[in-house]
Amino acid sequence: MTDMVDYEVSGGIARLTMNNPPLNALGHGLRSALAEALDRAEADIGVKAIVLMAGGRSWPVGADIREFGKPPMLPHLPGLCARFFAATKPVIAALHGSALGGGLELALVAAVRVADKATSLGLPEVTLGILPGAGGTQRLPRLIGAGSALQMILSGAPVTADAALALGLIDKIAPGPVADAAMAIAEAHVAGRVLLPVVSRRKQPGAADAAAFLADVAKARAEARPAHDHAGGRIIDCVEAALLLPPDEGLVFERAAFEDLVSTPEARALRYAFLAERRGAKSLPALARKPQVPGRIGIVGAGAVGLALTGLLLEKGAAVTLVARAPEKAKAAAARIARALDGAEAKGVITADKRRTDWQRLQCAAALDAVAGADLVIDCVSEDLAVKSLMLEALGAQNPNLPILSLTCALDPLALAAATAGSGFGGSSFLHPAVLLKRSANKPTGIKDREFIRMPPRPRWASRNIFRGRPEAERRASCPSGRRLQGGRAGCRAPPRPRPRGPVGLGSAACASVPSPSTS
Repeated sequence: MTDMVDYEVSGGIARLTMNNPPLNALGHGLRSALAEALDRAEADIGVKAIVLMAGGRSWPVGADIREFGKPPMLPHLPGLCARFFAATKPVIAALHGSALGGGLELALVAAVRVADKATSLGLPEVTLGILPGAGGTQRLPRLIGAGSALQMILSGAPVTADAALALGLIDKIAPGPVADAAMAIAEAHVAGRVLLPVVSRRKQPGAADAAAFLADVAKARAEARPAHDHAGGRIIDCVEAALLLPPDEGLVFERAAFEDLVSTPEARALRYAFLAERRGAKSLPALARKPQVPGRIGIVGAGAVGLALTGLLLEKGAAVTLVARAPEKAKAAAARIARALDGAEAKGVITADKRRTDWQRLQCAAALDAVAGADLVIDCVSEDLAVKSLMLEALGAQNPNLPILSLTCALDPLALAAATAGSGFGGSSFLHPAVLLKRSANKPTGIKDREFIRMPPRPRWASRNIFRGRPEAERRASCPSGRRLQGGRAGCRAPPRPRPRGPVGLGSAACASVPSPSTS
């Protein structure tokens, strides 16, 4: 037996332990070792049950996406799953960590699935522009129904062990070590106390009500989807085939759809991005860690955006120094924030302790030296190159190493960077109208209803994609004349998009704690 699968037999139970660190990806080596171990257990007349488990941190988190688009190496994952599905002895899968993608498809061909309480289960292939290609779109709907299966597959979001148990996706949550729970089930079967069916003979409750199954498929098909979302429609077709076609033909239908999608430009680009992010996380581990909110953030400019960011950062637990251009402006900004916090407390959105701590972390001032010791300064002053340049020059003179993020609608970030004196400078483009969010009394915590305050109209060429904070490489402008935007961002020759009649959100830069804006 290879090092990737440990094979042990004790008391009529074959124990197969996968060892392909760090996350037991189902690459060719592990698939070959699993097929060999299964054949060995099937051939041993003394083996009455098979327990399949994973060593290390997790059950397999999926296939090795580096193999996508390359000639298949046997056994491929669909073939391996088919061999487990056809096993003549019951297979008990002991899940822990994350059972994702091909890992969950492997678990679906077990007769019994036992999971650790912290296990997450999902089919995230849609995030790579593809669909589950080893039986996920066929076996999952037959097990838990089309509605729940489509929600899992189309969203790509994992579910918890408790949710999986409620859906019928797993059979038991282990009260202790999951390996012990799986072995106890196998021992009960060997002793004759419990008779476990092989997986091919298990009932398929998800397909029992054909009318409800097809109604869920029709509902999903009626939902609007982006033009570039090729995977969504094919997923719905495959789930429908799980009911309409015989099992073997459904698997062939699914595999054909998978091979069509894996070669699309969208899928290739998403795989490239996924692998690039993973390589970046390995080469830059410090940057890959979860970002932390700086201890003290300075915001220069008490206008709409400045107030919005102040409220958001206070809500996230940061200490904020808000600098206005005059003492009376600083007082007005503090009063507005205080009224917003009082209103949120009165509506039950925040507690009295939260309101008090948020207020204690706020400092309003009218002098730039108040932010000289901040961990980060965000420039939110008015759209005037001379005004911004003077302010940035003063900040750079106070602290040459001060990180500064300048928010601008139409100014050239390079011109703004030239005004600093060696500070770590970053420019970020956003578009008017700036939008603020008020807290809603309809939700105990967080934000539910959005009440928008419209500012001066944004330029006709402004792209809503930029406004929503998409990456610079994806930003495009709908310029009527096809000219380039200031600052070197790419333009286009498409006609301008119709301006929305309703309010437009500020995305992640919006804040929920400040009422009407003031000019800085």
